[in-house]
Amino acid sequence: MKKFRLWQTQIQVYGEHALGHLLIAEKDIEPQYVLGEQAWLFPEIDVTKVNTEKLGEAYQRFKSQQIEYDLIDKLHEFFETQGYPAVEPESAPAYMEKETSDQLVFDAANDTFFALSDAEIVETYRQFDSGRNEEIIERPPDFAEEIVEVSDDFVNLDEWNGSDWQTGGVGEHERAYKVLTRNGQLAEDEDYLLEKWSQWQGEDTRGKVLSLNELKVHLLELDRDVDANERELKQLASPGEEESIDEPSC
Repeated sequence: MKKFRLWQTQIQVYGEHALGHLLIAEKDIEPQYVLGEQAWLFPEIDVTKVNTEKLGEAYQRFKSQQIEYDLIDKLHEFFETQGYPAVEPESAPAYMEKETSDQLVFDAANDTFFALSDAEIVETYRQFDSGRNEEIIERPPDFAEEIVEVSDDFVNLDEWNGSDWQTGGVGEHERAYKVLTRNGQLAEDEDYLLEKWSQWQGEDTRGKVLSLNELKVHLLELDRDVDANERELKQLASPGEEESIDEPSC
């Protein structure tokens, strides 16, 4: 079996953003610490020996006595008053891998210190935008998520255009898997996962769970041979027939 997440969020299709379901292989989900855009790290300091609450109180007293304030210079001065004369703040990324070793963090937006291990952990997904820049997508907390396990095999819905396989345009593709479980429960016998993806950089892979009848309507809209595709779809494994989960290779 293969395992996917469906995140309801804003997705990019043909260069436009719209509400849809981002389809992500389970193996590509990364739990990460979220630090925001104004965090600083202090790797020289053993955070296990620091009372971050008292450090924050001392910082507030120190800051209240300053007239002009350059953050980095004042952080140097502050840590000197705390017995750390050689501290060099490092700008933190917005997200850090959960496996990162623990260290002291300063949130400049809220003037607070904390241990990295106490930061909020969120589920993320890495992708590349149209400019080939890596971006991290955070699971939207206010949108629905569905976890589906599907058959290893699938039915390719693409047609040959004389030089390439495609659905809907050059570089655009679709295929259908048999859904075996939805959120840990056996799926209906005729549930299918429709996957849409693109070879074009920056386009999101989308997915949607459809009944067989809904999928047949979609095939008609694509002007596909419905009967031939239905025969192939019904040959895919049914819920309860596949037992082990192999992570998908994408």
